[in-house]
Amino acid sequence: MNSAHDSVQGFNTRGDLLAGLTHNAKGGCRPPWEAILAHFDFVKMNRNMTYHYSQITSKLLKYRNLIGAKDLWIAASLAPGFPLVTKNVLHFGCVSGLKLPAYR
Repeated sequence: MNSAHDSVQGFNTRGDLLAGLTHNAKGGCRPPWEAILAHFDFVKMNRNMTYHYSQITSKLLKYRNLIGAKDLWIAASLAPGFPLVTKNVLHFGCVSGLKLPAYR
């Protein structure tokens, strides 16, 4: 990351961010998407991430507590010990080892 203002998002969240920006645009106003997304570093899928995805999925299947595929990839894309700031504690709370700081 280049500065304290940079954020890291899972590789599949670029589309989610664009969808949210499009959905929340007021009065037909189209914000400059690329300028907004330039503040984020997007993680590309790699072998460690796919392995982590398989481990998380296997554990959740074992306990019959599977969460959505996008949420699984977001969890798998995080480096160990890296916090995930989300309001979706119900899903991500099922993934052992994730740090979920309080969010309002």
